Amino acid sequence: MGALVGLVSVLSVNAALNIRFSAGDAIEEMAALHREFDIFSPKHGLRSAAALLGLAPDNETEREDWLDYLDHLKTLESNEPGQNGHDRIRSALADNLASGTPLPVHFLFHDGGEDPRVLVTTDRPMSFVEAVHLIVSVPTQAARDAMRAAVKRAGPWSSRKPAATPATTPTKAPVKTPAKAPAKKSATKPAKKSARK
Repeated sequence: MGALVGLVSVLSVNAALNIRFSAGDAIEEMAALHREFDIFSPKHGLRSAAALLGLAPDNETEREDWLDYLDHLKTLESNEPGQNGHDRIRSALADNLASGTPLPVHFLFHDGGEDPRVLVTTDRPMSFVEAVHLIVSVPTQAARDAMRAAVKRAGPWSSRKPAATPATTPTKAPVKTPAKAPAKKSATKPAKKSARK
């Protein structure tokens, strides 16, 4: 996530997701909403679902970054062959919520350098939690590492610098040099002829 979404936004949205899909009344309410409005069907993207359910930051810039990140999941692979990360999350949530006994869902993050796929599994999310959850884990990357990777992919600056063309190269106006003033004529008088002979 790193370069795409700020840390504070990630933590707040992650907490909101885990509360909204937690065991008990929360997951039952989510299942009822999905059955009535088909929220996680292929007709809708995760961006629309997050906006509808209010699962995005309040700050406009951070909100847009988060929703863009959900679209970015379409470019990632998943642990389900043939499904990208976005569609894997959507179909797993749809199947779970449509079942008679939906599992609570726990959202977390893993190091994208170790596994760049979106992972959907079932397990106990923490040692002190007894209930089995549907676990959705998305790959992340620290902003610093993401920036370094982007620079490396872009290549050296000289290869990215646009070539100058006559249309874009500014032309310098010729510098005018002041004209020299004409030289003054000598004001010497002709020598007088001697009157002596």
